[in-house]
Amino acid sequence: SSSGWRLGRGLVARAKARELRKIREAALQAMVAATPGEDIEALRTAIKGAKDAGLPNYPAGKAKFDEAEKRLATLEAELKARKEAEAALEAAVAGTDIPALEAALKKAVDCKSDNKPLIERGEKRVEFLKEEERRAEEERKRKEEEERKLAELKAAAEKDASKKAELEAAQAAAAEAEKKSAAEAAAREAAAAGGDAAIVAQAEQEAEAVKAEEEAKQVAEE
Repeated sequence: SSSGWRLGRGLVARAKARELRKIREAALQAMVAATPGEDIEALRTAIKGAKDAGLPNYPAGKAKFDEAEKRLATLEAELKARKEAEAALEAAVAGTDIPALEAALKKAVDCKSDNKPLIERGEKRVEFLKEEERRAEEERKRKEEEERKLAELKAAAEKDASKKAELEAAQAAAAEAEKKSAAEAAAREAAAAGGDAAIVAQAEQEAEAVKAEEEAKQVAEE
């Protein structure tokens, strides 16, 4: 009968409505759970699921949907700032400007950079440059004293020819000291670069180990 057909149709419609409501509720719960987190991809997926379920068409769902989209925009802005700060730090690590490096390091930390090897390299580079600055000051003072003594010897040699050999020996020693100082500075720079490479290599090894562990877990679960 037509009334039976209508009843059957009504039951199907109600069942379908209940199913859609369940889907909306599940999508809403997933989105609400993802909103306070830091995982951008999880939040993007949850927002897409909520949109597909039609949540923005319902007042209660719309408010939560808007909140989630606002949170996503914040996370994306933070990610962009973090990437920019890390790029600036990477550039500063390659330089010798201590204030610029310290500022770049602070910004990367303030932006919650999780690039630990880069932060570590930045901190070590600051230490290295400050130590080099201290050494350079010592070297400057040594050279000043050396130049003063050479000037005295030169003046003495002009008056007394027997002092000429002493002057030449002092000049040769000064040239040798200059070469030694430059070689030591180059060796320290090379050692620092080697330390940088070791930090990066260790981080890559740790990342590979974590990846292998996750893959093993997935295989075990399957």
